Amino acid sequence: MNPDGISYLDVGDAYFRGTWHTAINGYWSPLYSWLLGLSMWLVRPPAYSEFVLVHILNFAVYLFGLACFDFFLSTFIAYQQRNHSLTRAGIVFWEEAWLALGFTLFIWSSLRLITLQLVTPDMCVAGLVYLAAGILVRIRGGHTSSSTFAILGAVLGIGYLAKAPMFPLAFVFLGSSAVAVGKLNRTVTRVFIGLMTFAVVTGPYLLAVSNKKGGFTFGDSGKLNYAEYVSGVTRYVHWQGQPRGTGSPKHPTRKLLDYPPMYEFASPIGGTYPPWYDQSYWYEGVLARVDLKRQLEALGANATAYAGMLVSEQAGLLIGFLVLFFLTPRKFSLLKGLAKQSHLLIPSLAALAMFGLVHVESRYIASFVVLLWVALFSGIAIPDSRIFRKVMLCVFSAVIIVLGIQCAKGTARDLITIAQHPVDMQWQVAEGLHVLGIQPGDKVASIGYSFGAYWARLARVSIVAEIPADIDSPGTILSPVSDNIFWESSCDVQSRVVEKFAQTGVKAIIGEVHQHLPSKRWIRVGQSAYYTYMIPQQRQASGGTGSAGR
Repeated sequence: MNPDGISYLDVGDAYFRGTWHTAINGYWSPLYSWLLGLSMWLVRPPAYSEFVLVHILNFAVYLFGLACFDFFLSTFIAYQQRNHSLTRAGIVFWEEAWLALGFTLFIWSSLRLITLQLVTPDMCVAGLVYLAAGILVRIRGGHTSSSTFAILGAVLGIGYLAKAPMFPLAFVFLGSSAVAVGKLNRTVTRVFIGLMTFAVVTGPYLLAVSNKKGGFTFGDSGKLNYAEYVSGVTRYVHWQGQPRGTGSPKHPTRKLLDYPPMYEFASPIGGTYPPWYDQSYWYEGVLARVDLKRQLEALGANATAYAGMLVSEQAGLLIGFLVLFFLTPRKFSLLKGLAKQSHLLIPSLAALAMFGLVHVESRYIASFVVLLWVALFSGIAIPDSRIFRKVMLCVFSAVIIVLGIQCAKGTARDLITIAQHPVDMQWQVAEGLHVLGIQPGDKVASIGYSFGAYWARLARVSIVAEIPADIDSPGTILSPVSDNIFWESSCDVQSRVVEKFAQTGVKAIIGEVHQHLPSKRWIRVGQSAYYTYMIPQQRQASGGTGSAGR
């Protein structure tokens, strides 16, 4: 499980409880939460099996992505075969080689770039991107009926419901459909039909989220990511208005103590961990201002990230492409070949540029990377001769082997990790809390990394106050500085912290201990590294006195 997955599960539950007002928010797109909520509603698994069901759903989404890619690849191969049969000069197009390379690219991008272990909608988005790309290839091949453009608009609309960045990219895809036809006077009406279909699919949710946010919006995730990664706003949680010039928070999480830093967020947002359930609420008022210096720094960092991905993950593809390019005599025909693949290149490059302006992660760009490599390899004109057939076979085989080894290494690493960690520690903590008398629906406080508090979801409790750990991203602890401050503090400081937590109405404080042994008042939860301090009922009501000393 990962932090985003907890939020998607919480949002899905809200939809199927009928509490739509709390389910609709400006940060998480709805499609994946609908799938999760529907799965939970239909199967109603016990808490222990919940994450298993989530990954069964993830595998079903992977199969959906595979079917979409199969449609794209088969459509692409049919178009390429027809295109090569019409050319005067003999150019080799080996269907079997393209099938092998294509499906290897899909498996590699799914397992290495997106990964199936993450509970996110990125695999949904990838499948819909492949489906849209396949429709673009059909349009390029002459299927220009109004129904084709309507289907494209519907697919793009569902893509937006899967993830907000697909909203601006939908217009790029529709523009690419016009380029694919090549004659503007023949496509204006049909592109308009695609646009109207897109509006019909996205309209109800756009109206709902815009109504909740008090003005038109297709989602705040883009603005918030720009503010955090480019403008320098405090990332992820607990923005209090820093740095200057980035706006003033309308309703930030409430800071209770400066030392150690303590925050409370019991209302009005629900969920397992409210700051991450709807970040757009807590960060309302933020200004995503364009600063040339910061923008150039972000571009440099993202360019470095792209270069790193190219060297570490795509070196085999790059070398294979360069070998074919330099060994074929028609080097100048590459531009002509790529021009024929403009319907694939335009959305791919647009997506890479869009994320490059703000923040790059491999799972965001996986499907676009696949489309880009398919377009690049297909742009090379390989003469239809025996020697060049052998060259093509060798290059494709080498690329497939390299990508296959990368996938095998990643799978082996995952299996070793599972073998080394056979005990589900998060479930052990959730069960231990129930033994101590903490019931579903109770409110608790956390000391440490609340993003990773999956025990809270399993125990069906809500974290409403915390002393957070320093984080690099939701999923990575930069350093457990803040929670160490608490464990290293004096008895008086710890007592003051407990009193503050008690005043928030929490039933217990749960902390992950890294080095220091807590006092006897803290109860170890099972054999885990977590300890619990139970708040007496009278202190929950009155914030009474007591000692949390060592």
